[in-house]
Amino acid sequence: MPELLSQIKQRQKFTREFSSAPFLRKEVDEYKDLAESDKLTGLLNYRGYQRALDEQIAKYRRSNYGKLEDDWEGLGLIYFDSIRFNKINNKLGDPVGDAALRIIAAVLKRHTRVGHDVLARKGGDEFILLLAAKDLLVIQAMTDDENDNSVLSKINVDLLAEFRGKLNGDYTKKCDKAGLLRATYMFISPTDLEKPVDVLNEIITEKLTKLTAGM
Repeated sequence: MPELLSQIKQRQKFTREFSSAPFLRKEVDEYKDLAESDKLTGLLNYRGYQRALDEQIAKYRRSNYGKLEDDWEGLGLIYFDSIRFNKINNKLGDPVGDAALRIIAAVLKRHTRVGHDVLARKGGDEFILLLAAKDLLVIQAMTDDENDNSVLSKINVDLLAEFRGKLNGDYTKKCDKAGLLRATYMFISPTDLEKPVDVLNEIITEKLTKLTAGM
């Protein structure tokens, strides 16, 4: 019996040491990055967005449900989708459509704050930006399509220039201005953040469905 216990302990020690080995941690991190990355655009995929949302929820709960952050107002979520994007695929083909999606991702990335905002591709021509609700002016600027000086307008100016310069030459003839973005937003309140994660995800999905139905 003592010999058996000794063998068990040795195996447990080996398992702990092996699982904490730097090379293994690196492999796990690389696998995680691949699983949470969108292969086409290099952005986070929807799974990566969910992980980022979970991290924000955990951060909020660690701060004693926001009591340690006087300016905590919850989270803001901006939803982008591409106008008449199917026209690019239908007129110029899927490879050009893929190139357009990569351009959209790159332009959106240029207009977000590294280390502060979370940008992800939801799927298809849909993108999500997660940021603090207290950044209300940023949220409004990124969803205002009536002001020529808004961030959204600047994003679309950049997109049009990139599309005309980098896509198939027929873009201007057949699809000009297709693929530009429109945006809407929602808030995730501190009260919502206190709810179980599965319930919160249902709330977000329901709100997004209602928002996008009116776009």
